[in-house]
Amino acid sequence: MQEHTGTQNRCDNFASRLIFEKSRKNTFKKCPHLPDALARASPAIPELSEPEVIRHYTALSKFNDQI
Repeated sequence: MQEHTGTQNRCDNFASRLIFEKSRKNTFKKCPHLPDALARASPAIPELSEPEVIRHYTALSKFNDQI
């Protein structure tokens, strides 16, 4: 185990997982009232809750401010 000297890289404090790695499949349910003619394939975007998205972008903004 490494001993922390207090001078660590700022990147070490940053949540290193990408937003796509934090995503969970089938987070959202399909609308049962939507006709099949209007249904389409899910977009290739991460499936995260609103608080998770806010946390992610808040962490990014803090990281960018500390450069």
